[in-house]
Amino acid sequence: MTHEPSGLKHVYSVLSAAPLLSVHIATLLFGLAGVLGAAIGLGAVEVTFGRTLFASLALLFVCRVTHTALPVSKLRRDWLLLFSGVLLALHWIAFFASIQLSTVAIGLVMFSTCPVFVALLESVFFKEKWRITNIVAALLVFIGVLIISGVSSGEFTYIRGVLCGFASGFSFAILQLLNRRLTNTHGALFTATTQNTVSAVVLLPIVFFSLNRFAPGQWMMLVVLGVFCTALAQTLFIDSLKRLSVSTASIIAAGLEPVYGIVLALLLLSQKPSPGVITGGLIILASVLFVTVQSHAAKQA
Repeated sequence: MTHEPSGLKHVYSVLSAAPLLSVHIATLLFGLAGVLGAAIGLGAVEVTFGRTLFASLALLFVCRVTHTALPVSKLRRDWLLLFSGVLLALHWIAFFASIQLSTVAIGLVMFSTCPVFVALLESVFFKEKWRITNIVAALLVFIGVLIISGVSSGEFTYIRGVLCGFASGFSFAILQLLNRRLTNTHGALFTATTQNTVSAVVLLPIVFFSLNRFAPGQWMMLVVLGVFCTALAQTLFIDSLKRLSVSTASIIAAGLEPVYGIVLALLLLSQKPSPGVITGGLIILASVLFVTVQSHAAKQA
């Protein structure tokens, strides 16, 4: 019989008893992912491959420790789950490309637009009524994007990074909508494990001939990115929902991930956000938090 290591079990029990701490640690690790993506010195595809490879290995270990069933035979018939793995790869590629083409601050702020996209897409996918608050939030996000990209001042600073970040937030919104169905049928842990594994397998042929050029330090950063910033962060976040409301966890993640990431980028990479990025980012984050609160309030009504 496989037993969970006592040290790991003790840490896990401590974090499970403190769900707010778990959410903050998970959010901090999510923010750190952007910093590592900027510092690692590899292309967005290579970083995504490394992240999903080590994340899938770590999540497989978690499945073994928690005795989570892995019905692999079902994958051959579940094209939606397989597609979600490809979508996850595209999402991370866009996210890391955004950071590498601009800054950590811009990449994280643009990624944080995801809840606004979710609110808008819900009306399309689930045929819900359009809410005026969601439309206003979307317009505010658009204004924030114009300010961050420099278009409002007649310049096009970091426009490619902004567009990639926009694609990152949009693709993750679609992935979240898919995950609502997938986690109900397969469970969150199996879904996350499968998605990361599919992403790594799909990207392997693309990066295979460049793997020998990865430096030892880059491999170590990929391990941290996959194990800690992905597998551990996702596990902590999902586990916190057992004792914490989804709305509270979502608000913390949506509001603080860019903040944590920007602070870490300032400390570790000396990337200081410009006044335009700060102004546009605050507008976007305020819109995101507003939509998140309104969305959860409407579902509980």
